[in-house]
This record gives sequence, structure tokens and C-alpha cells, in this order.
Amino acid sequence: MGSHQMTMIIQDAQIAHVADLLRSFKVSVWDLRQSAERLRQDIEADAHTEIGSGSKELSQAKTLVAACQKLEMYLAELEASRTGDDGSLQFDFKAARAEIGERLARLRDERGA
Repeated sequence: MGSHQMTMIIQDAQIAHVADLLRSFKVSVWDLRQSAERLRQDIEADAHTEIGSGSKELSQAKTLVAACQKLEMYLAELEASRTGDDGSLQFDFKAARAEIGERLARLRDERGA
């Protein structure tokens, strides 16, 4: 742990629960992306046989694939940023306090404006 970083290590049972939820969510997103990619391929194959058809569906499938990929990358980054050297989940309370302070200041500014 960093010398100036305030952290709290979550209890083992909570870590296991959160890790299980994250793992399940990652698998679900991966499955969704695989299905969207198969759908995109099917639409592209059908579009070659029927001129002009499927362009809206193809665009939607591509958008879904891209959204899944983005979410998978975010989850990987989140997992990496919240895991300590020993594999435990850690939270930076100093950063959280600063973010909360900034949000409260924005709310005060908006209310006063």
C-alpha cells in the first residue's frame, strides 16, 4: 500500500461476492458480444443476397458489438485499478473524498446560480 494512500481492504466474503458478480457480468457481456457479432455476420451475408436490405440492422449490430467491447475494456480497467498487489480489492478514500467534494461544490454552484 502507498504511504499516503488511504485504503480499506474489504472482508474476504465480500471480495468473493464482488469478484463472482464481476466474473458473471464479464461472461454475460462477452456472450452478448459474441451473439451480436454472429448477428452482424448473418446480416452481412443476407445483405449480399438482398440488395439494400439489412443496413439498419447491420448498423445496430455493429453498434452493439462496439458497446460490448467498450464495456469489456472498462471492466478490465476497473478490475485492474481496484486490485492491490496481493489481489485484494482496495479503495482510495482520498480520491473518493476529493471527488465528493468537487460534486458538492458543483451542486452548491448550481443552486446558487
